Amino acid sequence: MFLLTSQIRRLSGDERGTIAIIFAICILVVLFGIGVAIDTGRAVRLSGLVTAALDSASLAAAKAMAENDVTEAEAAELAKSMFAAHLENEGGGVEWSNFQADIDKAAGKVKTTVSLKMPTTFTQVLDRKQIAMTRSVTAMYKIRDVEISLVLDVTGSMGDEGKMDSLKLAAKDLVDIVLEQDFNPHVRLALAPYSASVNVGAYAAATSDGVSTDGCVYERTNYGHAYNDTAPGPGKFFGATADPVGSRPANIDPLGSVDSYKCPDAVILPLSNSKTLLKTTMDSFNPDGWTAGHLGAAWGWYLLSPNWSGVWPAASVPKAYDAPNLTKAVIFMTDGIFNTAYNHDVSADAALRLCTEMKAQNVIVYTIAFKAPAEAEATLLACATSPAHFFSADNGDALRATFKSIGGALSALRLAN
Repeated sequence: MFLLTSQIRRLSGDERGTIAIIFAICILVVLFGIGVAIDTGRAVRLSGLVTAALDSASLAAAKAMAENDVTEAEAAELAKSMFAAHLENEGGGVEWSNFQADIDKAAGKVKTTVSLKMPTTFTQVLDRKQIAMTRSVTAMYKIRDVEISLVLDVTGSMGDEGKMDSLKLAAKDLVDIVLEQDFNPHVRLALAPYSASVNVGAYAAATSDGVSTDGCVYERTNYGHAYNDTAPGPGKFFGATADPVGSRPANIDPLGSVDSYKCPDAVILPLSNSKTLLKTTMDSFNPDGWTAGHLGAAWGWYLLSPNWSGVWPAASVPKAYDAPNLTKAVIFMTDGIFNTAYNHDVSADAALRLCTEMKAQNVIVYTIAFKAPAEAEATLLACATSPAHFFSADNGDALRATFKSIGGALSALRLAN
């Protein structure tokens, strides 16, 4: 009896078995924790995959409505097929149901929602056979219309150092970027070449009350309308000369020269979405004359102004300033100081006032100084919508990079998604 009692006491004090049991339990807990973490990680990864698939599906449907004008039913079916294809590309095996595509065509918005189930592994021991979740994504893809006016310096100094050739290449780069394809229905560009005057071609008689005989005009004779975009008419016509050779207009520019008047060969082009027409028109530009920069600013604005709807041909009529989903932009470049004016005292001051009025109408103003002196750069910097909209280029490559950058920015503004 004494021996049995002693053995019991000895065993009761032996902790080696207890430690083994505790260790085994700890191992099970750790393994179970790892299993739960693995299932949780799989669920997080699945959620990310499904969200990405929904995002692609929603955006594809919204884009199709904006660009291809598909119906709401077609957009919903496209979203569903895109979602299924996306998940299939990721390896499949996901159980999903209740896919819904809520379409708001007017807003260009698509909301997709789906329910899904993921079989568990380790957590099945807790009788949790699957993880269920619902995910939704909303995408918007609304194409904005863009109207762009290229105000291009074609003065005599642009004939130096190959600057005109560089300008043509750069401007064509921008046309390629923003139009994407010929006759893009959402993008139109206008050309406003300028030197000592602006050649408005077929619009000379209507804008100068028949005075212009060479196709060119300069500032309005009525100072009260010098800085607005009122359409031409009685009391609002533009200055012109009836005999550009025998009776040049009195010039009151800072240099005091009456010989600065010149009608450039380059003619304006109202809004167009034809790459071919835009590029061939640029090819016709030749450098000549002094620099009346304010005239370039003014005509760049007029080509975008809805107030001029009665002047331009139907295909070139600008949209209203407050039209929905619309961006208007002027790209204004020069290589020199604004040194020529007729009915105003200083060309640079007039240009700044015109830029201010344009910006008040929410016209974005980009400015580019191409191998230009500091005085010209200061004028363009003040004219731009912001310092970020001002560029300075010292060579042809830099000029092309600048136009490409602006083209990319304007293309990005077309899309809201």
